Amino acid sequence: MKITKRQLRRIIREASIQGPDLTRGKDHVTAGRPASDFASSKEWAQQFSGPSNILYVEQIPYGGFSVEHELDGPLTLGEMIKSLIDARETDFFHDALGFEELRNAHDNGVQGGMENWDSDVFEQYYSVDVEKMIDLYAKKNQLHVYDVPMGGE
Repeated sequence: MKITKRQLRRIIREASIQGPDLTRGKDHVTAGRPASDFASSKEWAQQFSGPSNILYVEQIPYGGFSVEHELDGPLTLGEMIKSLIDARETDFFHDALGFEELRNAHDNGVQGGMENWDSDVFEQYYSVDVEKMIDLYAKKNQLHVYDVPMGGE
């Protein structure tokens, strides 16, 4: 029997029911809260409108983040940032210079545009607060962020 990555992720999520992390906002879900905090897994699931509104975020070992939407699959940070910039949301940059440099590099077609860039460049070179950007993207798209432990454990 073959189990897909998506099925495995669901199995793990159901086995280790998690709750909201109040340090990052009510819609942010993270590891560490035992199932006993909830009366049932149904109670936990009811805080969300369905499985299609979960954004899985994993910090990757060499730097940066891997992001995947429950139904739509992998997203690049560049796609998320471009979506926010197109919606005139830029308050996830540490400074205006980073925003200007990113916009100029994207407009000049550096490496095919920001959608194709490695996830670690945004924080290193363009002053992007990646965690704040992910939370803002999730809020604007009515998604809940689930932090996957490094290595997918």
